[in-house]
Amino acid sequence: MIHLKEPSIRMLLFCCLIGFAMAALAAPADPLIASLQTKLAESGHDPGPADGVWGKNTEQALRAYQQQEGLTVNGRLDQTTARRLDLDLGAVDQSPGDIVDLLAAGKITVETEWSGIQQVLVKVKPRVPYPVSVRIPVGTFFVSRNAASQNMVATGAETIRLTDDDWVTVAMPAACANRPRNVPDGGDSFRVRRSPKQADLGRLMPVLDRAKVGFAVRQAAVWIVTDNADYADLGILIQNMGSRAIDASDAARAMRLCDEAGIDVERKAIWRDRKQIAAQLGDSDLKRWLEQK
Repeated sequence: MIHLKEPSIRMLLFCCLIGFAMAALAAPADPLIASLQTKLAESGHDPGPADGVWGKNTEQALRAYQQQEGLTVNGRLDQTTARRLDLDLGAVDQSPGDIVDLLAAGKITVETEWSGIQQVLVKVKPRVPYPVSVRIPVGTFFVSRNAASQNMVATGAETIRLTDDDWVTVAMPAACANRPRNVPDGGDSFRVRRSPKQADLGRLMPVLDRAKVGFAVRQAAVWIVTDNADYADLGILIQNMGSRAIDASDAARAMRLCDEAGIDVERKAIWRDRKQIAAQLGDSDLKRWLEQK
């Protein structure tokens, strides 16, 4: 009987784990790419196996096919090339995909960069040869690569159309989340994730837009949703003169707008501070709302 020594077992397990990890990182099979590979092979151009993965062999075969057919040689599955190959681009050409889903499917590459306390620059580039529409919804979470810096959350929505191999850059309106950390700076970049509070933020942002609120109210409302911030927590944001940027009026208005968006503000930590906030307000609708709610 053959016995494996303990170090050999550990090495075997390590190799298995590496193999599983590499398999998990491999690009998912794309049915349209697989169909393209099949069509190219039938046309006498070798793209390699019809595995649904876009790569150099498939691109070279596509370029060779385009040259043979007298088409624009761009290595992309544009409408003219797709029609010649009898491939349908209709579905992928019309339906924008969520940026998180497209990243997971290996169809796009994304780079991000901090661009001020109210904005994140998002650069997107396709990893497939056909047109892709990318939707960045309200509530998209930008997770800082710097553990000491706050994350950011999209407060607006954007759709990006990718038709060639170039980067497309959009400036996404955003607010800080994870209040106890440092405010991001110019050296920070982010991973793109789906926020656990995306549904609440999706309801909240149209209400804030209709109310045409300023930065302080918007940031307060976001922190109430993402961080369950109380009134003292909101005081972390300081103006140049040292006074708090989010005052009682801003906090009260943020609370009321959260309520209008269908968010149960009475279950938020800041609701316990409503008497303290109301005491700092003059005779106003906001004060009466806090006292009568």
